[in-house]
Amino acid sequence: MGPRAGVAASAVGVASAAGVASVVGVASAAGVVRAARESDIEAMRFVEQAAGQLFLQVGMPEVAADPPFAPDVLLGYVRRGQAWVSPAAGLGAGGTGGGPDPGDPVGYALVDLMAGSLHLEQLSVRPDHGRCGRGAALFAAVCGQARLLGYPRVTLSTFRDVPWNAPLYARWGAQPLAAAEIDVELAAVVERERAHGLDPSGRLLMAVDLPGRAPAGPA
Repeated sequence: MGPRAGVAASAVGVASAAGVASVVGVASAAGVVRAARESDIEAMRFVEQAAGQLFLQVGMPEVAADPPFAPDVLLGYVRRGQAWVSPAAGLGAGGTGGGPDPGDPVGYALVDLMAGSLHLEQLSVRPDHGRCGRGAALFAAVCGQARLLGYPRVTLSTFRDVPWNAPLYARWGAQPLAAAEIDVELAAVVERERAHGLDPSGRLLMAVDLPGRAPAGPA
């Protein structure tokens, strides 16, 4: 599971859907990320559910049991152009036989549009297709889209001490946010998580600054 733990959040529109949807496939040494399609939704839900089972390894069964995003919520992200996937064929084979079709997502990311940042709402990779660069490629796609839209940073909320959460994002360049850097929208993220039952002391708001970003997209 990625930065969130089953916390659905509404996007705050600060750019047009056309601007956000101008996603270009991100090629990397590991593979390719593409914009999510409506036909990907059930596979995306399976990815999230499978990734959540990793939390059983760190004594967090309540997170593992948290249901994935509802189909209509994912549909909204897809139609707004705020969702990306890592197809099974886009990277190394990973896993064993009986896996997904080559075009099916085995990793995905969602973003919310905020006034001061592009916020990573979710990033999940199926465990049987992990450790081959899918998460990094998805995160790179998000950062690339933020630059395209002129955002100064990508923000996220994640578990502070889970190895594949905050420590992993730190390796990808994210830094913890100081209290003075937490604006009204990010404070609202913390409150949504608290209402969902997550202890804020176990969570961490982080950001990646994006120097050299492109001019802002259409408003």
